Amino acid sequence: DQDLKKIKNGSSVKVTGDNAESGTAEEKKAEPAAKKSSKVTPNRTKIDEMIQDAEKDDYEDDDEEALDASPAKKQTAPTRKIVRVIEEEIDDDEDDEDDEEYEKKVYTPRRKVVQDEDDDAEDVNPSLEKAVMIGGIVAAVVLALVIFLIIGNIMGWFKFGSAQNATTVDTSVSSEENTEETTEEVKKIKMVDVTGLSKEAAENQLKKAGFTNYIFEEANDDKVKTGYVISQSVDKGEEIAADELITIMISVGAEDIEVPDVTKYTDDQATTILEEAGFKVSHSYEYSDEVEKDGVVRTEPEAGTKAASGSKVVLVISNGSEVVKVTVPKITGISESAARSSLEAVGLNVGNVSYEYSSDIEEGLVMNQSIAKDTETEKGTTVDFTVSKGPEQNTYSGSVSGSISYIGGDADYLGAGHIVTITVYLTDNAGNQKEVTSTSATLTAGSTSVNVSGSCSGLTSSSANTSFTVYDDLGTDVTGSFSSSLSTSIVIE
Repeated sequence: DQDLKKIKNGSSVKVTGDNAESGTAEEKKAEPAAKKSSKVTPNRTKIDEMIQDAEKDDYEDDDEEALDASPAKKQTAPTRKIVRVIEEEIDDDEDDEDDEEYEKKVYTPRRKVVQDEDDDAEDVNPSLEKAVMIGGIVAAVVLALVIFLIIGNIMGWFKFGSAQNATTVDTSVSSEENTEETTEEVKKIKMVDVTGLSKEAAENQLKKAGFTNYIFEEANDDKVKTGYVISQSVDKGEEIAADELITIMISVGAEDIEVPDVTKYTDDQATTILEEAGFKVSHSYEYSDEVEKDGVVRTEPEAGTKAASGSKVVLVISNGSEVVKVTVPKITGISESAARSSLEAVGLNVGNVSYEYSSDIEEGLVMNQSIAKDTETEKGTTVDFTVSKGPEQNTYSGSVSGSISYIGGDADYLGAGHIVTITVYLTDNAGNQKEVTSTSATLTAGSTSVNVSGSCSGLTSSSANTSFTVYDDLGTDVTGSFSSSLSTSIVIE
């Protein structure tokens, strides 16, 4: 207790309540003594520990006195005293006198409750009571405002937007001004650019930015790939609420149109028709046995089918028949029919077939061919060849002159005046018989001989046999009743 008194003598002691001006005589005497020192700096930690010990002892003493008090004695409310420990610092200024007033700094109060048996009323610090009362009023107002807002929102009195609206309510109570401040504001978000992104990537960007109300719609577009963003209803950088509606337009590709039929046109004409229809044109080439060179074989996609506007259509152009090289076979020395089969087997065509005499090649065999054997040539090329007629033969012509006479001796036959037809022939060594002449005459007794003469050609030998026939007007062969006296002459033609 003596140490505590010493500390109190060296510091300012302020007692709140009814005892604010009643200090002990020792305390009042201690104040001038403290002024003699230029600076007093109490040990704060030590002061705190001593005050706590003193308070503990006072509480224990109060409890003992309360137990010893007579039950009939009226128990009064304890008198509350607030003890504030002040750290004083006296500045020794060269221009001021030694009796300069103390500069006081107030520290956190420590509360000490003392039971006063003699007092019937409770002493309370008016400033503290006022602060507590103001704080209670403020708390009640805040609670009432919160309840009012909740009920109003449920009953639909207020329109705060969707649950996703970024709304903040800040309520703060200032300990110095004892005021309450409530603010409400809608959070704005800058729109992001999602054009050119895929639908999935665009949605991820919108979610990441904090937007909650967006829809996707589809449209044809020949410049933006299917599944990617064409446009957005809110421009990049524009600030909007998180739940404001955003429309994102997604491409479903270009509009489909029918591919026209251009197979009857030239390459240039077909290209123009397709471009005017809205397609891009490219070319490919292939051999065709049916379409002449530079003609349109087909289109890809085929004519009549639908394709996206602005898409590519391939024009397939003919190079004519495909050029395939084949080797010409040897056909000499084989028969005409075998030669034809050999040429056709490799894709060559049989051309002109001629026939000539040959003293070296057997008749009926191929003597020569227009394209030599083992030559590389295009498939479909025509090959001519010649067939031997064997050795060449000379032809002869023959002439016959003389007479044919009746030697039958039948006077009655001669007297009848029959008309006879005499025919003369030449027969060569090959057996070819040629008629030389045919003459008719009337036989009489005075005319039994008939003169004949004539010639023929096409004999195959230089010698020939002469023969004749005689038929009368009755059609009877009477050759045996006649004889000949003929001369034959054979000459080469």
